Amino acid sequence: MTKKIKNTIYLLVSVILSMLCLVYASVPLYSIFC
Repeated sequence: MTKKIKNTIYLLVSVILSMLCLVYASVPLYSIFC
């Protein structure tokens, strides 16, 4: 894998985690992980 591909995958993962964090933020139990 090239460095560009790794950076792209890392970016996608970061965005997905951020979106999940926003979704779970409405649930008190999961908000502690954000």
